[in-house]
Amino acid sequence: MSFILTDDDGDLTDDATDPLWIDGIGQVRDAVWVERARARIDGGLPLEFLRTALHCRKSLVVPGGTKVTAVGAPVSTDKDLTLNGTVTGDAEAVSTSGTGSVTGSLTVPVTEKGMPARTLFDHYVARATTLTNSGDMNRIVLGPGVNEYDGSGVNADGIYYINTGGSNLTIDGMRLYGTLVVDVGVSTLTISPCLMHPYREDFPVLIVKGAVSIVINIPQLDESAKSRNFNPTGAPYQGVSDADMTDTYPCGLFGLVHIIGDVALTDCGASKGVFVVDGQVTLAGQGSKIIHDPGLMLNPPLGYTDDPTARDDHSRR
Repeated sequence: MSFILTDDDGDLTDDATDPLWIDGIGQVRDAVWVERARARIDGGLPLEFLRTALHCRKSLVVPGGTKVTAVGAPVSTDKDLTLNGTVTGDAEAVSTSGTGSVTGSLTVPVTEKGMPARTLFDHYVARATTLTNSGDMNRIVLGPGVNEYDGSGVNADGIYYINTGGSNLTIDGMRLYGTLVVDVGVSTLTISPCLMHPYREDFPVLIVKGAVSIVINIPQLDESAKSRNFNPTGAPYQGVSDADMTDTYPCGLFGLVHIIGDVALTDCGASKGVFVVDGQVTLAGQGSKIIHDPGLMLNPPLGYTDDPTARDDHSRR
C-alpha cells in the first residue's frame, strides 16, 4: 500500500488551508486498486443556513403579485416572513404575517440560524487581488488566468476585490470564474444578466458589503450579442477555451452568495447555490428561482463552518 498527496494548486507550501488530494494505491500480486479522496481543514460543522436556498438575518418580504421558487431546500429568515405573494417550495421563519401562500411546508417558529463571523470579509480581501475602481464591470471576464477589468494582474485562486469608495457599481454582461469581493459602502451593487461561478469549490462566488439589487431577466449570456469572448485562455468554461464569439452560457449566480447588507431581488434567473443575506430581502417579479446546491452543505466553503475559534458576537444573532 502507498499514497500520494497532491495540493489543489500543486504547491504544498504556499497555503496551509488548501485542500489536498490523497491518492491511495493498493496492490496484491497482479491486482491493483486506486482510490482518491479530498481532504480539507473544516474547523467545525457546516453553518445551518447552508441547508437553505436563501436565508436572511432580517425580514424576508414577498409582496403581493410576487413569486419566488425554491428548489431542494427552503427559503428562511431569522425574523418575520412578510408574505403577501407566493413561495413555491418550503419556507422557515421565526414569525409570519400577510395573506400570501407557501405551496410546500411552512415551519414557524424556528431557531435563528445565525450568520458567518464578521472577520470573514477581511479574510477573503486578504487573499484577493485588488482591482483599481474604474467604473462598472460590463462585458468583461475575470478568472484565475485573466483580468479584463483593469489588467493589473491575475489571482491564481480567481479572487478579486474592489472597493468603490462609496460609489454605485453595476455588473452587466460579465463572466466571473472565481470569487468577487465587493465593498460599495452605503451605495448599491446592481447585478444585471451575467454568469458567476467559482473557480475553487471551497470558496464562495460573491461576497458584498453594501446593498445589492439583482435583476437577471434573460436566460443566456450570448457572446455574439455582447461582442465578447467569455471563455478566453485563462478562464475556460467546462474545461474549454477558444477565441471565437459564437458561444452561449446560462445566466445566473452559481455557488455561495454572501451579502452583508439588504437585497432587492427581482429576478435571479435559475441560480444554483445558497444566498445568505445579513440584512433584509425584498422580492419582486415572478422569475426568481433558486436551486439549492447540497454540495455546499457537504463541503462548506472556507470560513462557513461553526468553528468555535473563529466566532465573534456576529456568528449567532
